[in-house]
Amino acid sequence: MQKFSLNFTRDAPKHSHWFSGFIAALIICIGSLAAASGIKANSVASPNGRFKINFYLTVEGAPRYTIELDGKTVLLESQLGLVRDDADFSANLKLLSAPKTERVRDPYEILSAKRRVNNYLANRVVFHLRTVAGKKLDIIFQVSDDGAAFRYFFPETDDTKHRLSEEVSSFHFMPETRAWLQPMAKARTGWKNSQPSYEEYYEKDVPVGTPSTIGAGWVYPALFRSGDVWVLLSETGISRNYCGTRLQHESILMLCIASMVHRKMIGQCNR
Repeated sequence: MQKFSLNFTRDAPKHSHWFSGFIAALIICIGSLAAASGIKANSVASPNGRFKINFYLTVEGAPRYTIELDGKTVLLESQLGLVRDDADFSANLKLLSAPKTERVRDPYEILSAKRRVNNYLANRVVFHLRTVAGKKLDIIFQVSDDGAAFRYFFPETDDTKHRLSEEVSSFHFMPETRAWLQPMAKARTGWKNSQPSYEEYYEKDVPVGTPSTIGAGWVYPALFRSGDVWVLLSETGISRNYCGTRLQHESILMLCIASMVHRKMIGQCNR
């Protein structure tokens, strides 16, 4: 399955140098809704302690997350989950065991970047979930010092081919958030029906819930600003057995994951 990445940074003071490194981790922090309802959350901090992860299930067994950076909320309660042809992994789930935090180290060199030698450090947590019927899903979170990512993984294998009919992953931003977004062109339009070609003009500094000007959603990467916090959202790690996705307008504050088969959007948020 694919992995969604969020990269975070704050406005830099004058005359300072800053950069947003590649993010391979997901930061999640418990929100007021979960705390107020007494829902049990599982937490993990980033290596430098700036991020906390709190993943939790609602009373209906639906997976949820929030994100906080330096004690400030960046994403409000957002949805997670998938619907497969033989199982619904978006609700009525049970957490099988208390997850353990694993330290991830990945030293590497790259010749085309500003820094040749890099040492990636993150904390990883895998939440093992099960439906009422016994079907299993893992949601993997990985948190580094400047970003986060999550990935879906099916731990069970058999010879049956399965199809995903819906993905309910969403990103619920703060009310004041602004966005820099490129609209997705409608499939099989334009010159020799070659769209989407990812060459549309970006909509700059628009409210986060702005509907796409073309009506087919937004592409990655997507940039957001909430106060002095910048968030870069993208999709990485696509395998050959899963299609790419785009962002779809859901409400004035929420964007959800949508995918396209030919001309039809098949992914949407729960309503």
